[in-house]
Amino acid sequence: MLLKSFSFGIIILLIIIVITVFQGDTRLIISYSGYTGLFFLVMAAFFSGTFISPDSRRVDSFTENSEWFHQRTNWSTSLLIIALPNLVTCILLFYLSQR
Repeated sequence: MLLKSFSFGIIILLIIIVITVFQGDTRLIISYSGYTGLFFLVMAAFFSGTFISPDSRRVDSFTENSEWFHQRTNWSTSLLIIALPNLVTCILLFYLSQR
């Protein structure tokens, strides 16, 4: 599952690179990959329950079944791994463009 998620992140990054090359401005890779990585990072945080108050999380941990908890954790992990190639590319290219 983790390899599929990482491969999907790489495919998204390759699509972004192809789109920016056809547009003729490869500097857009930084912003497109950054926005894509940020989107998947926020979705991973959403599925992990980061935006829920601590009291609600405590209640949810007692009321939800373990299957739903594991499913949310798997989704969150997968979305985070999809975001990683895009975020790493964005940060690396931004750093290299500043030099």
